[in-house]
Amino acid sequence: MGSCSDDGTSENVAAKTAAEFASGEVTWLLNGSTSEGTLAWYQNLDNDQDKDTYPVLDSSHGIVYRIEADPVFYSNDPNSQPPVIISVDITWGDLSFTYSDGTWNANTHTYDGAGWTVDTEESNSITVDNTGNTGVNVSYAYQNAETGITGSFTDGENPVSAPVSLPENGSSTVYLILAGKPEKELENAIIGSVTVTIGGESE
Repeated sequence: MGSCSDDGTSENVAAKTAAEFASGEVTWLLNGSTSEGTLAWYQNLDNDQDKDTYPVLDSSHGIVYRIEADPVFYSNDPNSQPPVIISVDITWGDLSFTYSDGTWNANTHTYDGAGWTVDTEESNSITVDNTGNTGVNVSYAYQNAETGITGSFTDGENPVSAPVSLPENGSSTVYLILAGKPEKELENAIIGSVTVTIGGESE
């Protein structure tokens, strides 16, 4: 896109997308990057009027203000707060386990080392990173697919049962712990599933 000035020279102007027009950005730029003084362009964005998708030369429509947030946005209210964005990244370990009956101890008449172990270090981990702009609560649940096997979670030291409060830019890692003896021979079998839920009340 280009424009010509009165002296016949031209300058390049960056093209704007439909989304940028609808956001109010173009209206604010056309007004000389200001919301003060004498304005030519207006646009209804969030003033409870029919929303405009482009600037209009009608002062009955809303003044567009640039709100210096992260990210920047435009509003008809100079005191507008940024929209709440709930977003998380979840990193899953392999969640691969092996069960062992252990080794018989003739002295104690019990099996040593019986139970579940992870196949690789920290492959039982689940990490949630809060990439939104507000705090969230995260809860974890294990659903068994094979009877006799249960699952719980720890943070590496303490059990995790209630939702975890995760602030903006916060991160939480939990580890799945399996217990119980399989009731039948299993080989490369799916023994359960883990659900991560965003929401709920934390302790």
